[in-house]
Amino acid sequence: QATRACHGLFPKRVLMEVIFQLASRSNISAIFAVSDEGHVFRALRYRLSKGRHFHASYDEFWEGLNGKKLSPFCWQLPLQMERKALEEIASKKRAEYRRRFALLDDIAASVQARIDPAVVSGKIQTKI
Repeated sequence: QATRACHGLFPKRVLMEVIFQLASRSNISAIFAVSDEGHVFRALRYRLSKGRHFHASYDEFWEGLNGKKLSPFCWQLPLQMERKALEEIASKKRAEYRRRFALLDDIAASVQARIDPAVVSGKIQTKI
């Protein structure tokens, strides 16, 4: 239901959009992510107990976000996701993509409206 409510975007993809927006507003120059091999459940102490319960592939998700694998344990993610041009999208899917893009624009506006400019600039002021 969450995917349907997000017009076909997986919730983890929507969450990544929030992270991209926060990174952009905070002048972060790189986003790094752990690979499947680097996940804590791959550690020797977890292999027997929790190693079998690894349900999702981080590597596939990071690759789908156009991430770049830096090592067997680490990915570097883009700072923003490129959107397809509406002309490249099949006409029967364009309405859904317009709704997706509107949702992503709303998320960006919401993040921007909620971040205190003083915190982002590093000039935190205390109110007395």
